[in-house]
Amino acid sequence: MTVIQDFLQEKIKLPSPPGVALKILEAVRQEDSSFDNLAKIIKVDPAYGAGNFHSQGAQRFANKVKAATNGELTIVLHPGASLGFKGCNTKK
Repeated sequence: MTVIQDFLQEKIKLPSPPGVALKILEAVRQEDSSFDNLAKIIKVDPAYGAGNFHSQGAQRFANKVKAATNGELTIVLHPGASLGFKGCNTKK
């Protein structure tokens, strides 16, 4: 038996994917799906939104940089816009 056969015969149990993953899978299966629709789905996921711990910390940092430079340097955040990339890697 292969792992795939075991999985198909339900001998192997996988954890359920998060709700947002299921919504994305459903959306991409629809013929009229669009990137805008996917963006709306991802935007409501708390892991990627502006309300998570990392995004809030980054925004506080951006605010301090703006204040320290008297507005000469402004960091604009786009939470969720660079999915799959760490903040330090998006500028490379």
